[in-house]
Amino acid sequence: MVDERFRRKVKRAVADNFDQSWEIYQAFEARHGFFYQLAVELARAVGVRPGSRVLDVGCGNGISCRALAAEFSCRVLGVDLSPRMVAAGRQQLAASDNIELLVGDGERLGELLAGRMFDYVLYNAAIFIFPDPESTFREAAACLAPGGRIGFSFYPSLEGPTGEDLLLLAFTRLGEPPPRYRVITDY
Repeated sequence: MVDERFRRKVKRAVADNFDQSWEIYQAFEARHGFFYQLAVELARAVGVRPGSRVLDVGCGNGISCRALAAEFSCRVLGVDLSPRMVAAGRQQLAASDNIELLVGDGERLGELLAGRMFDYVLYNAAIFIFPDPESTFREAAACLAPGGRIGFSFYPSLEGPTGEDLLLLAFTRLGEPPPRYRVITDY
């Protein structure tokens, strides 16, 4: 069990970070299409079917939601802690996108969703941000329809189309030293 003060502190830091960097994420995605493609690969890996109801936890500005709606004709509800990311995503949605974006806590889905059920709950490049992954998985399982699936993706590195290390490139462009460690943990 993760300490509640720690959870609140991490969530506040995550929301603040994404509220401040939403434009950087949009510019990165516009240039590389990284999160869109990762969402498509995740959906294929877990067998998302056309017309499914999908919950995208940690949806950011809705890139994954748009990928799921466009590529799999899904109805998608995206949830994210960052009000700025959600607002940016809402501005980009067309009325026919079959997508809804909400500001909310992925570790408190039951409160937010009020009994709504989903065929899939996906965490596209988001699960490693949660201070208590077990908690969000419990919440996700509770809102799955019978036979539903949970899927998540993460990345040990970010590579551009020609194999360049995008994480190293980002730190270099910012004039910052690269991270000393790159640890990937599975849950």
